[in-house]
Amino acid sequence: MANSDSHSAPNPAPAEDLPQARTILIIGPDAERDNVYRHLLRAAAGDRILTERCDGPVVDLCHGQGVDGVILETHAPDRCGLELLERLRAQVDRPLPIIVIGDNDANLAKRALRAGATDYLVREQVTADTLAIALQTAMPLNQDCVGLRQQLQATEAALDDSRDELDRRSHIFDAVLSTITDFVYLFNREGRFVFVNQPLLDLWGLTLAEAVGKNFFDLNYPKALAAKHQREIEHVFVTGKTVKDESVYVSPKGVSGIYEYIFTPLLGADGAVTSVAGSTRDITHRKIAEAALRESEEKYRTLFASIDQGYFLVDVIFDENDQAVDIICLETNAAAIEIVGEDFTGRQLSQVSLTQGPRWYNIFGQVVRTGKGERLEEYVELNQKWYDFYLSKVGDADSRRVAVIFQNVTRRKRREANAAFLSDIAADFARLSAADEIMQTVGAKIGAYLNLSVCAFADIDAAGQTAVIDYAWHRPEAHNVVGVYPLSEFVTNEFLRAARSQETIVVGNTQTDPRTVAEQYAALNIHAFVSVPFYKDGEWKFLLNIYDSYPRHWHSDEIRLVQELSNQIFPRLERVRVEAALQESEERFRLSTYAVDGMVYDWNLQTGEVYRSEGLYRLINLHPEDVPSNSDWWATRIHPDDLTDVDAKIASILDGSGDRYEFEYRLRHANGQWLNVWDRGYLIHNQQGKVVRVVGSTTDITSRKQAEQEREQLLARERTAREQAEAANRIKDEFLAVVSHELRSPLNPILGWSKLLRSRQLDEQKQAYALEVIERNAQIQAQLINDLLDVSRILRGKLSLNKTVVDLGLTIQAALETVQLAVEAKSIQICTEIDPAFRLVSGDADRLQQVVWNLLSNAVKFTPEGGRIEVQLAYLDPYAQITVTDTGRGIDPGFLPHVFDRFRQEDATTTRQFGGLGLGLALVRYLVELHGGQVQAASLGEGQGATFTVKLPLLPVQQATQQSPQPAKPPTDLNGTRILVVDDDSTTREFIAFFLELQGAEVVTAASAGEAIAVLTRFRPDVMLSDIGMPERDGYMLMRQVRSLSLEQGGQVPAIALTAYAGEIDYQQALAAGFQKHITKPVEPDQLTEAIATLIKTNS
Repeated sequence: MANSDSHSAPNPAPAEDLPQARTILIIGPDAERDNVYRHLLRAAAGDRILTERCDGPVVDLCHGQGVDGVILETHAPDRCGLELLERLRAQVDRPLPIIVIGDNDANLAKRALRAGATDYLVREQVTADTLAIALQTAMPLNQDCVGLRQQLQATEAALDDSRDELDRRSHIFDAVLSTITDFVYLFNREGRFVFVNQPLLDLWGLTLAEAVGKNFFDLNYPKALAAKHQREIEHVFVTGKTVKDESVYVSPKGVSGIYEYIFTPLLGADGAVTSVAGSTRDITHRKIAEAALRESEEKYRTLFASIDQGYFLVDVIFDENDQAVDIICLETNAAAIEIVGEDFTGRQLSQVSLTQGPRWYNIFGQVVRTGKGERLEEYVELNQKWYDFYLSKVGDADSRRVAVIFQNVTRRKRREANAAFLSDIAADFARLSAADEIMQTVGAKIGAYLNLSVCAFADIDAAGQTAVIDYAWHRPEAHNVVGVYPLSEFVTNEFLRAARSQETIVVGNTQTDPRTVAEQYAALNIHAFVSVPFYKDGEWKFLLNIYDSYPRHWHSDEIRLVQELSNQIFPRLERVRVEAALQESEERFRLSTYAVDGMVYDWNLQTGEVYRSEGLYRLINLHPEDVPSNSDWWATRIHPDDLTDVDAKIASILDGSGDRYEFEYRLRHANGQWLNVWDRGYLIHNQQGKVVRVVGSTTDITSRKQAEQEREQLLARERTAREQAEAANRIKDEFLAVVSHELRSPLNPILGWSKLLRSRQLDEQKQAYALEVIERNAQIQAQLINDLLDVSRILRGKLSLNKTVVDLGLTIQAALETVQLAVEAKSIQICTEIDPAFRLVSGDADRLQQVVWNLLSNAVKFTPEGGRIEVQLAYLDPYAQITVTDTGRGIDPGFLPHVFDRFRQEDATTTRQFGGLGLGLALVRYLVELHGGQVQAASLGEGQGATFTVKLPLLPVQQATQQSPQPAKPPTDLNGTRILVVDDDSTTREFIAFFLELQGAEVVTAASAGEAIAVLTRFRPDVMLSDIGMPERDGYMLMRQVRSLSLEQGGQVPAIALTAYAGEIDYQQALAAGFQKHITKPVEPDQLTEAIATLIKTNS
């Protein structure tokens, strides 16, 4: 049901001064948008507002409520609005002004105007002013045309009554139209004036008699404008649709202006257009006012566009209780859009990300009611940013508009929060004295403050290669990263270079940053981190790491905060560690002689004496009392290669300012073996700062060093394996590219010559050549597929041999015949030398012919025109040796070891001269080895030709009998054979049927499994041929259904699977489903007829 309301002015004017009240129908998507348009129309006093939905009884409402104008909001791609437009134009008995409001979409606007819209406004740009102008423009002009149309139709209807009545009405009509300041006129079917009112005649300076019967060309309108008007009049007559536009016109008196006009069809009793009525209005002043308004607005926008702060102007909507319930944004500047990240012009502020909900409505309402400005700082949870807002009322006391200037103050707020956080951490340092307590307390606070997954404190070894994490705070769902980490396994040299340059490393995504090893961090669920190296005396000592489990953009203030924390935490940690070490040094020394798995020593530099604990025996199997108590004896047991480094380190330790040391070297055991030992200790200074004692321990780390070496070896093996895998992948990718090229290349001549043949423009010689090219390229493609299938069978160990006694001489001869055309095309000379005495081997004749053919094809491919190929069959006890030698391009020595590898080609680039998949020679090697033979390749290099040698075991002498020539197979006769062909591909189905009918067979075809079952009810075939890959039910399903039938229903009909599925598994599946034979496409006709005849014979 439509809703209605009205607006009334508080001080009504006299009735004669009031504009006629309008009834406006709003068709919006929901009540919220209805309220927006009510608000925008509030300035039009006395208007009656109705609302309805697009799918409601809109046409009935227009008839029953006397609607004067419609505001229709539509959205692409929803067609409801456009369909309603067409329905209104067709079913409402008067032209109805319809303002369509939609997206900023030119196509949608064109479609709306074609469907009958009076005007089109972009939703985001609609204001109270633009909507009021659109209604004022559309409705009066339309009302004039409505009145004109009604009066003209009434006038025409009166013609049937009497001529006198017509004259009387005409005089009344002329008098009425002459009082209208707009121009009103009427055209006949020829596009000529039959009526013009006086204002237009005055503009032209003509009388009615001078104007009637003329068109725009006759009235000396500019040719382009006259042609445009005449086309528009004809368009109204042809389509019956109203035309509306604007034009600039200069009258014969020199009066110029901008005019808005409308041409409306007048219909006769039969519904046909009998004439066209026109109305024109001078809109020059309105256009000038609009231009002035645009110029003023442009200056205003330029001012706010130039400031850095965000600016927007809103209109506050109040309910009947004078409470702010919504806010509509009227304007924004570019800075506001950039700060917020979206353009919210023309939208309700509740839909904008920085809006803070109903509380904001109250604040904006207060500013409107009091007129006092308001400043506030707000934190927006959605984008986690702080904003500073200043709200100020705009306009007079009745205005409900508020201007807002705002800016992003997140950085300042963060700086303030960071300063407070650092102050809190400093208080922790003052009360905590243990390193563990400091790391636990500070780590937890950093993690919570920065919303981290992990906060880790790492010590860096002296070489700067290993990070040792003794403590790391982490959330319950995150990994505990405590441990020892070789940096090279997690980061690249670029990371290490930056760290050694004392730079902070910021990583937003470990999976894409080139400085990180992605899989290592993925295993720890670390996807972003900041690492701050800490240096002391030029040495990299510590690393503060903060981690996040998700990719993250680290803010600059967060990075600065972590840097400052590093500068405060690590000096404090080092200081408390030293203090703890000094307190425990005596106790540790007392216990060390018992606890250390090695030797503890105390070297008195003033006396030169060295005390060594009993751990010396555990270390090198010597008791302390059995060796000299000085440092010189110890030096004699250090590995000669390490002695210089050890002396240098000791000298550096004694001369330096540090109080700790550690290093490794090799030491000789009493049994003569060398141990890896780790020496570490402390320096004790006197009051003058001079080193007087060195206290430390020596530990056997041989096992650890061996483990490290094994780990390095394991890593090296892993790197090698990875490189090999990458190489294999690269070869595979290159092979797939070649497969694509080689499978597609034959299609070009096949498709090209096929189209030329279909054109029937080739002579007989060219037709024969075209067929030969098509056949040759189809065979090339079939051979490529067969090679791929053979390799697949080889890889799965499924390639088997059909062994018989094979005459290699006949095999070579057959292979030579296969390549004869290619040899003749390149004028290659072939020389053969075949030993007649040793030619018989045990093997698969077809596979051996494939071996020889591959070698010959290779030789022909790489031998230039006019070259020479030699083929030799010789005896080399106990082998028959086949040698193929060519004078071609030869083989690079570096590629020679890989010549028989799968998927390998000497030139795999896109500019290569020779095609192929790189499978032929791999098949040769496998087939030869499957026959118990050997194959070798030799070449002196590029341009020197190549020689391929195949050795095959000869049959024993007692079996070496000459093969008797087998009689030629009689031609297969299919006369009278009843055959059912099932294939969803019409081309294949028709070809097979045509060929079999040529052989005398009676053929019935079916395009699907369902058709085949239906055929079997009326046709009893001797053989059924079926494709496998068919829609709905495939060939396997069809065969299982056929085999379920009774004998009388054809359930035992012999069947052959005829399919492009050529794998071993496909063959097995076909037999399991009930087929007796499996033939792969493309099928040779002779092979097919022979298979059919054999199957019939077997089953008879």
